[in-house]
Amino acid sequence: MLAITIALALTGAPDVSTGAYTLVPAVQAAKFYPKDALGKGQSGHVVVNCLLGEDMEFRDCRVISEDPVGQGFGKASLKALSLTHLKTVPGGPGAQSRVQIPFDWTAQ
Repeated sequence: MLAITIALALTGAPDVSTGAYTLVPAVQAAKFYPKDALGKGQSGHVVVNCLLGEDMEFRDCRVISEDPVGQGFGKASLKALSLTHLKTVPGGPGAQSRVQIPFDWTAQ
């Protein structure tokens, strides 16, 4: 069984728990779990930093931390993020808001 926890930390944005943001379901993200790491039962943690535009699209995404390094969790997180969709909400982040998205990948 795979578990992937994806959280969204938006600076100056409404509380994520209000349902204002819809993130990629873990079941969809699971297909990106690094195969070698999965075979070893290895877990990983990644933080991605992106620019979020007024249209709620992610741009200029970069892995800013990855543990363990070199096992493919950073690349997998960027792929999973490509499936992520956000809804526009009043009082949400405006143009050029930087966001950090932590990913926890766990092979159970």
